[in-house]
Amino acid sequence: MMAGSFEYDAFIAYAHQDAEYAEHIHKLLSVSGKRVFLDKMLFPGDLWTEKLEQAQKDSLLTIVLLSAHSDSAFFQKEEILRAVELARGKRHRVVPVYLTGKSPSDRVPSELRQIQSIFLEQDQSLLKIALQIEAAIEVSRQREDWQSDIDSATIVIVTGCHHRPELFDRPLAYQLKQAIDEEGGKVNRAFLRSVVMGDIWFNERSGFADHSNIISIGSPSVNPLTQQIIEQAGNVQADERWRVMRGGNRWALFGNEAEDTRAAVKWFKNHQLAAFLEEVWSASR
Repeated sequence: MMAGSFEYDAFIAYAHQDAEYAEHIHKLLSVSGKRVFLDKMLFPGDLWTEKLEQAQKDSLLTIVLLSAHSDSAFFQKEEILRAVELARGKRHRVVPVYLTGKSPSDRVPSELRQIQSIFLEQDQSLLKIALQIEAAIEVSRQREDWQSDIDSATIVIVTGCHHRPELFDRPLAYQLKQAIDEEGGKVNRAFLRSVVMGDIWFNERSGFADHSNIISIGSPSVNPLTQQIIEQAGNVQADERWRVMRGGNRWALFGNEAEDTRAAVKWFKNHQLAAFLEEVWSASR
């Protein structure tokens, strides 16, 4: 689901006794242009349990207002559990807001205690809380926009994130990206565009199983994704200094040293890239 397809930016889960806080935060976020769902928005005749569940699923994040009243708030507990479950899918963010300035109870679910939270200190303005929530919404929007980009991108080129791969392998990745994009432009195949990212970013926000067309640049010592591909791959070309390995349409290009990796990327570009792109095209038709 893309960010634009979420009906709401946020859903507020709160105990009935904390309604004043919920309404104030809702107003502050709404004034700044955020689409925020509050149960006060239900109409007479709505099946409220179904509406609340669907509204939460249709929200980019859940704001959980926590206080001493949360211990006995049955429906809020359900919404908290649902928020945690939605967050496991990596498309939903949970933002706990402690209205008392600290965790009100040991009975707060352990999943919430592990999440970076917002704390309302004594005499602190709710505007400051709203600004922090806005920042969380923007981060989630960026993540969804990125996910949309990578979902529509056919080829993901991944390098390591340490100093040496950033210095040597990242430029090779962009050279390869340029070759892919140019080839796609020649034949009007926009889907052949590609993205370049570091292995940490890739693993945190996506994952090996989610993408069938991957080119991993750099040895396993600097790019763990290469090791994942090696475990499923066979040699396509190798000499004593470098290797090109393939498992399906996932490729690993690496050498003993930086210049050796450069040789592997050059060989792949000259001898395998055209056929690889044709296979991607065929599989996508």
